[in-house]
Amino acid sequence: MPSPSAPSTSHPSGHKPPPGPLMLEVAWETCNQVGGIYQVIRSKVPLMMQRWGERYICVGPYEKSKAVLEFEPGRPTGWLARALAALEAQGLKVHCGRWLVSGRPRTLLLEHALPKDKLALIKYTLWADYGIESPPDDPLVDGVVSFGDAVQRLLTAICEHRPTAARGSQPATMIAHFHEWMGGLAIPTLRRKKLPIASVFTTHATLLGRYVASAREDFYDQLPWLDDQAEATRFNVRPQHQIERACAHGAHVFTTVSSITAEECASLLGRPVDVVLPNGLTIGMYNAAHDQQRFHAEHKEQIHRFTMGHFFPSYSFDLDRTIYMFTSGRYEPRNKGFDLCLEAMARLNAEMKAANLG
Repeated sequence: MPSPSAPSTSHPSGHKPPPGPLMLEVAWETCNQVGGIYQVIRSKVPLMMQRWGERYICVGPYEKSKAVLEFEPGRPTGWLARALAALEAQGLKVHCGRWLVSGRPRTLLLEHALPKDKLALIKYTLWADYGIESPPDDPLVDGVVSFGDAVQRLLTAICEHRPTAARGSQPATMIAHFHEWMGGLAIPTLRRKKLPIASVFTTHATLLGRYVASAREDFYDQLPWLDDQAEATRFNVRPQHQIERACAHGAHVFTTVSSITAEECASLLGRPVDVVLPNGLTIGMYNAAHDQQRFHAEHKEQIHRFTMGHFFPSYSFDLDRTIYMFTSGRYEPRNKGFDLCLEAMARLNAEMKAANLG
């Protein structure tokens, strides 16, 4: 199958983006679909390419089984080639290429796994410098730690090898946007190094808030009085919470996606957000009303066919009087409100029966 066409590096007006800082988008789910952040990054790429052109680079972990499906290797040139060569000489392999999504951004995927002795040294440094604990037998935390180290080494190398357009010798500035605790652990070290990098950290949902909310119905009522360290210990997520907290405090700009999550950040992470950046939907493909009607009819017919195949062998009902309800969130019955929805439907059903309406 042919790869998507080469990306346009022009603004909608037709002018090339002006020279300036790099924009690096750092996420655990770049070319590595695990949850919802993958779609967040993927869907914003076309607009970022319009705004930043070739100065926009996505950064993520190298997962071979996934990279073979949506990553097109390429050969770096110029300052980037020098930076990646220097990193490879130090033992860090970085794959350079294009992410095969709309916009085809330049992408760097890092082989971040480390030998046990080097990983142990980094863990000790995180504990000594930032108070971040890390268990000895947690593959996810180990991966996050090694990825964070690889990212800070990558950004350091870029600062050393990318010259400014005007002076030709000093490192150029860059903006690094980190997503979630899994992608942001480079932030504290980068701040300590005082590199010319403006860092942004976005949490799409606090990790600790997700755990506590699933266990307490009065979560938001009690939020201002919760002891975040005690709660993190209670739910056995101290390392993850400490990482997220360090990212929030280390970033120049701290953002989240809703006012509700902003309340969690202030109480659980100890820093109010600087900006609330609501998630958006790419609706350009649905501009025409007749397209929406056609899509609705086609997709509802598919749902009807699935429903008949799944239920009708046992019993049947009128599909024209059937209401379908969907969720696109993770399966967390209380956090996502499934419990309230089911209770509401049960009460509505009882009231309709009592009134002979159904």
